[in-house]
Amino acid sequence: MDIYRFTRLLIQSTEIAACHFQAHDNDMEIFPGHGGRLHYQKKACILGKSFVSLTISHTGWGYEMKNETNGFLITIPHAGEFTWRTSVGNYRANAGTLAVADVREISASHYAPGITYTTVYIDNTDMFRYLSALLGAPPKTRVHFDKPNPEVWKSRFILGLVNTIFDLAENSRAPLEKVASSLKESMVGFVLSNFNSNYSSALDSAAGVAIPTPFEIKRAAEYMTANADPELTVGEIAKFAGISVRSLQTGFKRYKNMSPIEFLRNERLLKSKELISKGGALARPQEVACQVGFLNYHVFCKYYMQSFGEHPTVTFQKSKKSFL
Repeated sequence: MDIYRFTRLLIQSTEIAACHFQAHDNDMEIFPGHGGRLHYQKKACILGKSFVSLTISHTGWGYEMKNETNGFLITIPHAGEFTWRTSVGNYRANAGTLAVADVREISASHYAPGITYTTVYIDNTDMFRYLSALLGAPPKTRVHFDKPNPEVWKSRFILGLVNTIFDLAENSRAPLEKVASSLKESMVGFVLSNFNSNYSSALDSAAGVAIPTPFEIKRAAEYMTANADPELTVGEIAKFAGISVRSLQTGFKRYKNMSPIEFLRNERLLKSKELISKGGALARPQEVACQVGFLNYHVFCKYYMQSFGEHPTVTFQKSKKSFL
């Protein structure tokens, strides 16, 4: 069973650090930083076998891998620099850049004193599952990413997703798995679609996408309309309709001139307006937002106002007056 949880930790001992990583299947020799000391402070969200984290180290630190970890690492330094020693040479990254690598290729790392960095670790099982959904069939080989260009917008998008996961983990009353599973899917999908790899051509090729029938899109749309689960993902919708994620996206664009996510959001907003307009204690906007699948009330209000030109509380007040 996948575990989803939020954690904070402060480690000041190499022995404790080694035990921490070993508990997550990483057998490492940990090296202290400046002055032979270790300061390692982190907050993290465990997302099944994957995770996101924000780390600060005043002293800097390093490690040498003793086992093989089956996943992919994206690291974005905010301050300071780090170096990965890989099977194809050393890779150095500093503030303002983004690094991505197959963890199996990293043999050692060194993080400079004063470094702050965000990490996204995508386990290969998550990568394989979502790539299969995009392709419509299991991939025949492992993903291999090229060295990424330091494009600011890519870093900004990834950091936005990571910060959203942290905000929801720290503030939402909903179970973390319900909040974060769809965001994890968005993260994996973004990486596969925007980082050059041996699958980029296949993912970019429109010729390889099977065009779904109107019935398949109608079936998917009906499923989405009837489903208020906030953790509903595009992958689950595609699986229900019996088509790939790419076919689902292509079909919605062709037959409805919008993405599946836009359609789902619109349907939930229409349902929310219907419920709020009925009035009564059960029609309070905050409760309705949760009923129709919006976990973040502020996001719900933003889209509600864009769609209907008024705040949901205004609709609610109008409904109360109509019953007087």
